[in-house]
Amino acid sequence: MTFASPELLVGLLLVPAAIGLYLLVQRRRSRYAVRFTNVDLLANIAPKTPAWRRHVPPVLYLVAITALVIGLARPSMVMAVPRNEATIILTIDVSGSMQATDVQPTRLAAAQKAASDFVDQLPSSFRVGLVVFSTEARIELPPTTDHAQVHTAIDNLAAHGGTAMGDAIELSLEAAGVAGSGSGTGQGPTAPGGAVDYIVRGNMIGGFGLVAYPAEYGNSGIMTFIINNDGDIYEKDFGEVTARNASRITSFNPDHTWKKVVDTEK
Repeated sequence: MTFASPELLVGLLLVPAAIGLYLLVQRRRSRYAVRFTNVDLLANIAPKTPAWRRHVPPVLYLVAITALVIGLARPSMVMAVPRNEATIILTIDVSGSMQATDVQPTRLAAAQKAASDFVDQLPSSFRVGLVVFSTEARIELPPTTDHAQVHTAIDNLAAHGGTAMGDAIELSLEAAGVAGSGSGTGQGPTAPGGAVDYIVRGNMIGGFGLVAYPAEYGNSGIMTFIINNDGDIYEKDFGEVTARNASRITSFNPDHTWKKVVDTEK
């Protein structure tokens, strides 16, 4: 629990002070009763009230003061609440190679059917977007809960052009709302295979490297991930300086401070 104005909690010191004052007053009342000389007369004129009942009003006042002080300090608590929500980006290759018939009727038609069947199985609250890539990557449909619109976008795909897989993955991360994302144009000496420049004759066809990190450290995640075209994934916790450090990554170069992510399902 946190407080917007924690300095106001000093007011809680009034509670023990009030308790001490109340006990002091009660001791003075007892002394007054003992000093009364005619004890029989005192018993006749004093009201016979249960001893505990006279303490109720002061206790209620103390509870009210405590609640008031805590309320003024404005307490708040962050609680994790499960939600049946997700954003899914379908990334489909629509390059000329998708016209091949090694998968019947064509690679693209088979991919369209698989994508449509997948969308049909998703809860209606899930947001689904579509990114396609050939010579270049583009967002065909931003994430939406209108699954009928997703089906229409999938059905309208046509194959043409080359393949830009690296750009497609980066664009998919952006479409999914991953604020921290970027790409590298090469890999460093500590990466598997050593230093490699992904740029060949002005085109990034030698491979690709991507970095993704939480938009709000601690709220949307804690780990920063880097991945290359071979599917090697590494993770690292940069702590509160995640945004600063991760945004400076310009190559796929995991050193000993990075931990390789192992797929336990394989």
